[in-house]
Amino acid sequence: MLLFLLTDRKMNDQDFKDEFKPVHVPAHFADCHTWDDKIFYALAQLGQATALEVADKLIEIDSEQTRSEVENCSESILKDHFKKGLIKGHLSDNHFVYNLSKIEKSNKGNVNPGLLTEGLD
Repeated sequence: MLLFLLTDRKMNDQDFKDEFKPVHVPAHFADCHTWDDKIFYALAQLGQATALEVADKLIEIDSEQTRSEVENCSESILKDHFKKGLIKGHLSDNHFVYNLSKIEKSNKGNVNPGLLTEGLD
């Protein structure tokens, strides 16, 4: 049901994996090759931020882009990833604040491999 809310087209398993792959945050800005990389790098540096705050951080790091281009890309990419459930966010003072909700403590549970369904990897 969620799939139909997010897209009009039918997807096979590989298309779904490509469309909803987890967010990757580069360790260094020099490793950022796409707008997604740049935006998630800036958001990770800030912890949580609005799209405009992310754009400001990106301009501070790399001033080669125009402000309007950075703001448009930031707004579009963050909104798109939020709608897909890949990042978190909340409304605060009429602005949407996004975060990566990084896990900082490892899980303490365990998995019984005998109970796993084959072919889901």
